[in-house]
Amino acid sequence: MRNRTDIYLEYYINPIIDKNNNITGVTVFSTNFTERKIAEDAIRESEERFRQLAENTNVVFILSNKRNILYANPAFERVYGREVKDLINDPSILEEYIHPDDKERYLKTRKKELTKKSDLGQQYQIINARGEIKKVWTRSFPVYNEKGKIYRYVSVINDITEQKELESTILKTKTQQKAILDNIPHLAWLKDSEGRYISVNESFALHHKLSASEIIGKTDYDICSKKLADKYYKNDCDVKQSGKRQLVEEVTTAKSGKRWTETFKTPIFNEQGKLIGITGISWDITDRKKMEETIKENEENFRALLQNSSDAISILDKKGKIIFESSIRNKIFDFTIKELINKPIFDIVHPDDLEYFKEFFTEVLNNPRKQIKKEYRCLHKNKRWIYVESIFSNQLDNPSINGIVVNSRDISERKMGELKERVYHDNLIFLSNSALDLLGISSKDDIYKYISEKLCNFLENAVVMVTSYNERDEKFCVEYISGLRDNKLKVINILGRNPAGIIFPINKDISNIENAGTVITLKEELLVENLNKENLQKLEDIKEVLKIHKIYNITLARHNKLLGNITIFTLNKSIIKFKHIIETFVHQVSVALHRSQLEYELIMAKERAEESDKLKTAFLANMSHEIRTPMNGLLGFAEMLNDDKLSPADRKKYLKIINNNGKMLISLIDDIIDFAKIEAGQIKVAHSDFSLNTLLKQVHSSFLSEKLKKEKSKVQLRLKKALTNENCYIKSDPNRIRQILTNLVSNSFKFTNSGHIEFGYKLDDKSMLQFYVEDTGIGIPPKKLKVIFERFIQADSSPTRKYGGSGLGLAISRGLVDLLNGKMWAESEVGKGSTFYFTVPYVPAKKITVEDHEKKTRTDYTWEGKLFLIAEDDKFSYKFLEGFLKQTKAEVLHAVDGRQAVELCMKNKNIDLVLMDIQMPEMNGLEATEEIKKFNKNIPIIAQTANAITEERQKCLNAGCDDFVTKPVNISELYSKIDRWLSVKD
Repeated sequence: MRNRTDIYLEYYINPIIDKNNNITGVTVFSTNFTERKIAEDAIRESEERFRQLAENTNVVFILSNKRNILYANPAFERVYGREVKDLINDPSILEEYIHPDDKERYLKTRKKELTKKSDLGQQYQIINARGEIKKVWTRSFPVYNEKGKIYRYVSVINDITEQKELESTILKTKTQQKAILDNIPHLAWLKDSEGRYISVNESFALHHKLSASEIIGKTDYDICSKKLADKYYKNDCDVKQSGKRQLVEEVTTAKSGKRWTETFKTPIFNEQGKLIGITGISWDITDRKKMEETIKENEENFRALLQNSSDAISILDKKGKIIFESSIRNKIFDFTIKELINKPIFDIVHPDDLEYFKEFFTEVLNNPRKQIKKEYRCLHKNKRWIYVESIFSNQLDNPSINGIVVNSRDISERKMGELKERVYHDNLIFLSNSALDLLGISSKDDIYKYISEKLCNFLENAVVMVTSYNERDEKFCVEYISGLRDNKLKVINILGRNPAGIIFPINKDISNIENAGTVITLKEELLVENLNKENLQKLEDIKEVLKIHKIYNITLARHNKLLGNITIFTLNKSIIKFKHIIETFVHQVSVALHRSQLEYELIMAKERAEESDKLKTAFLANMSHEIRTPMNGLLGFAEMLNDDKLSPADRKKYLKIINNNGKMLISLIDDIIDFAKIEAGQIKVAHSDFSLNTLLKQVHSSFLSEKLKKEKSKVQLRLKKALTNENCYIKSDPNRIRQILTNLVSNSFKFTNSGHIEFGYKLDDKSMLQFYVEDTGIGIPPKKLKVIFERFIQADSSPTRKYGGSGLGLAISRGLVDLLNGKMWAESEVGKGSTFYFTVPYVPAKKITVEDHEKKTRTDYTWEGKLFLIAEDDKFSYKFLEGFLKQTKAEVLHAVDGRQAVELCMKNKNIDLVLMDIQMPEMNGLEATEEIKKFNKNIPIIAQTANAITEERQKCLNAGCDDFVTKPVNISELYSKIDRWLSVKD
């Protein structure tokens, strides 16, 4: 074309055919469709621009008719969190996601959009598929056809969440700014281009002693002096001409001296660059001038604070290389810029997290502008690993950044808190499970095994040894060891045996009840002090094999009673971290062990009670037999003495039988009293110096005559002494030792018919005397040997037993040995004999001199002219004593109670001796003795009582009695005591 404009033509060519069907020519029709082509290109270009705009904008575009969604751009997915196809399939999604607070208002406005031919816009909230609340602005535009009817709608939905937040922030900021300006001590103002005040703060108004409304619209010439206004005007002009902010410093002189003020004046321009006003702020800088150095220091501190804040910002290229760092030294990793720039971030990521890091880094690369938050571990400058939380944002397509922005913060503390919380939860489960488990375990062996295995699993890198405590032997026994694994055989080779079952004595430095339940670290010096060289070397060898790092000890105790020990060997430089958890666990197992022990003791007590009940029944039957037998002899032969036809020989024989049965009965009663006192803990030992050889010789002599009486002529009685007569003096209780030996030798005579009985002693380790009584009697079965020292028990307790006895002799003997701080045991073989042993502490004493008294018979005593007082309420006992005393030609007075005895002593100053019964009416013998001794200290008083125990003798002596005899009274003994006290008095 002439004007060089392209035109578009459309040609239609048709052939011309003659009658013979030959083409003779063509017809050509041309049409100019330039305008249509231009319109089509414009439409296509418009559609392309629309698509590019729609596809690359954050605004949601939706094309719809009244029923269906025809098109929605990708921005819909970002805002609503759902795919476009979901919306096309279900248009109701738009209404479903509307916030409940805005739904009713939205539906009303939407109805207007569909019924009116005008476009409406509205704001409301939605809750998208991700649960996020978004503020959106929407507007719908109707599309009309050629007939003027609406057949489509174009809806534009814009996410204005950030805008609304920004508006709120701006409003808040303006409010805050006004509040700040009104409350700062500086003068702040704003003028228009003509110098009129548009805004001033409260400080400015107060400075000029006007209100803000009185200043607005006025100039400096209206509120200041002309000189000052001229100066302000000149400064304003300088600022306007320069177009830059200027700092004006002024000095004024006041009564207090020079004052410095400083004013910032800043020009204000509109969007077109036209000057529209000036703003300024003035303040007193006198203090600042005086403290400039202080301010400088504060600025440095502020700069340091910024550079050392918790967050750090870095920029990576698409290969992960660090191309920017926000501070001189990274705030998280502590590396310098030189150490980080151009270094791949992968180099400082923990190896275990590296694969995971690369995966989400690839995700970041594939999602431009999308923020991705991840947690991982990175290397710190000091070679430790820290937990980092980073927000990655792909800004590679942003020319001003051209990289991946990484905003990082150190979350190690939070992670450690989570780890501690997890550990606390695991520990809580450990304790709760163990508490439940222990409720179902009653056997001590099972509890020891449970302690060892449970602690070993809890500590993981440790060996746990549990020991029990034997209170009687004061020793520990290794019950169970866990954690040796493959090293068990090595440990056995070092020790020379399996460690389980090893017994060792208590060490109070290690096993202290005061520290029971507490984890104590065993120091090296403590082990060195308490182990011999051999055991110390074994421990060192075991430590080397197991790689032991620390040794801990926990004492097991409950209610101040030692139960055992837990020893923990931590391996490979590990230590116990959760001592409080272990101590709580130890408290649980201590309770379980104590409960198990109580259950065991309860069972044993029940068995003992049942056995005791049986024994008591057997004992009562035996006592009935043992008491009735001598009583039968006493009563029977006493009845026979009434026969006047008895010959003197028979009468003497019967009297001897009565006497022997009486002694048997007294011996039985003495045994019962001694046993009762031992059981009640009322017997006390009385230590004194004496000759041990003399005591044994006396026992030997008494049994030589006893042997003849019991027709044991075939039994040889032997005595062996370990010390010479010069060195055999010891300090102990001679009466108790005599009683023990008498019981044991008497038993041997009872069960031995031939052979020998040997008793004696030897000095054991120079600290203990070991006594023994050996016989060749019938012996004791092994089962009975363990229980013969128990009360009421005899080797043969059957109704057909051959040998009598109360079954209390050995129980009494053992009780007396215990009181003497010794031990008692026996060895025996059935048919070959028995040997009984007991020990007492060896305490040497000085040699004492014993006066020998010439023995007298009953007929040798004559006390003619002597006056005796018998205080006795029992008339038979009185007659008995009166008869024997009158045989000595003495005179006798009788008092039936203690009060009468006192009165007779007061009336008869010539009474030579008093026989005082202890138990009497009105006033007992002890009280009467005390009263008599008040007015006659020299009169001898011999107490007589049926209570034949040492404590009763001491009570009598404390009351003032001079001597003591027991009922039934031995006349020979009584004559001897009376003779001795009469000789002392004379």
